[in-house]
Amino acid sequence: YKGRFDKRELFISKGDLLSIAVTDFHKGEPTIGKCLAFYFTNKDGKINRAAFELPYPKQWVDAIKFYSESENKKIPIREEYIE
Repeated sequence: YKGRFDKRELFISKGDLLSIAVTDFHKGEPTIGKCLAFYFTNKDGKINRAAFELPYPKQWVDAIKFYSESENKKIPIREEYIE
């Protein structure tokens, strides 16, 4: 990921990706639409979370699942919503 305006960058390697969640919140705050949250191990070895609001999150999940399973890596995918 590379932000257009803030120039922040994030790269999550396949080996560091732990799970993916379809969610409606980030950092304890509701988001406008559904997001994909990626849980990963950061450089310090700690679990971190990055969330991106993407159009058609189910299609992204299906594509990620397809490509990860084709490489024999099963990534847990779940839903987590504010109640």
